[in-house]
Amino acid sequence: MATDITDYYENRQSSFWDQLIRPRPYILLTLIVMGFILEICVFYFQNISVAYTHFFYLIIVLAGLWYQKKAIWVAVIFSALYLSGEFLSSFTLTLDSIFRVLMLCLVAAVIGCITDRMILLQNRLSAQNALLQESHKAMEIGNKKLHTLSSI
Repeated sequence: MATDITDYYENRQSSFWDQLIRPRPYILLTLIVMGFILEICVFYFQNISVAYTHFFYLIIVLAGLWYQKKAIWVAVIFSALYLSGEFLSSFTLTLDSIFRVLMLCLVAAVIGCITDRMILLQNRLSAQNALLQESHKAMEIGNKKLHTLSSI
């Protein structure tokens, strides 16, 4: 009974994690398009720079979860978009805009590294779990043999 509950809980956790980190390119592409629309509508027409760059963080975090260290490329694309928007609007780059670009890239690198590490640890844990289950089965077989031997 206890192993059934444990198996259910492990399968439930595994499926939740698998669902979370399974890449969804159509969602990422939709978010990237929305980021470009925010760049055009909010920044150029309203001259508000903070709102859409915060939206960029959401896109970068999702890309980091789904594509690990490759998310840095999404951050580079949005950084270039942001810098070009800043430069075209005032023909100068401020320290704030450079800092914001560095933060976008840093967030992508950190999320990518953390996700890589989590996947590596999950794989190690799965391998250790498989070894533990094999040991448990061997112990059960040995216990049955000892029980049969003692009953004789």
